[in-house]
Amino acid sequence: MDYLGRETQTSFEAINDRMAKSNHKELTVNYDPLKITYIEHPTTKEKLHVMSEPYIVKCDLVDEGYDEHDTYCFTLEKGYKVMYCRYYKGGNWVFLK
Repeated sequence: MDYLGRETQTSFEAINDRMAKSNHKELTVNYDPLKITYIEHPTTKEKLHVMSEPYIVKCDLVDEGYDEHDTYCFTLEKGYKVMYCRYYKGGNWVFLK
């Protein structure tokens, strides 16, 4: 949830080192991933704050038949890293610890 209590399901793909494009059906705008301050863990629902500037990585966690793609990787508190993969199980956030 965001600071107003709204559910957030925004996902995105990298365009360049300062902009991203939303993959969410209702959100088709470009935005600055550097302005993301936290990401909610999908299981615990805990808000994990972004600890440093996100960087672009080559995501190869894709399902069979898809190619790797560029996406942003966020370093979060408590030792988490997270990125969005549009080709993993229909499009999912991947949390790594």
